Amino acid sequence: MRLLFNTFNDLYQSSEALTKAVIQPLITVPMILNLLLMQQKMARPEDRLLTVEAFKEGLINVNLNVGGQSTRKWAREKHWPAPWFGFKKTFIRKMLENDETFTEVLESGNVEVWIPGY
Repeated sequence: MRLLFNTFNDLYQSSEALTKAVIQPLITVPMILNLLLMQQKMARPEDRLLTVEAFKEGLINVNLNVGGQSTRKWAREKHWPAPWFGFKKTFIRKMLENDETFTEVLESGNVEVWIPGY
């Protein structure tokens, strides 16, 4: 009987350690990220610094061509870089350069910028 108890106790402790080491991180990290992504808000001109930090963390969501006009065409009209490959990332970096460019993009109406709402 003592052998059975020790085996059960060892099994319980090892399963508890496995839960703490493997299962909990797999559950909590994506859940936290999903909560952050679900609680997004539309960026306003005064949110540029928050948007820059969210961009560095990969928590920004940018929708181009919202107003029907091509964002690439708009960028060319403003003499911004508009490469065929990597346009979105180049556009976001240019948009986040300073307050004026960020405000200009948001007021154009053809780009939506979503940031975490915390």
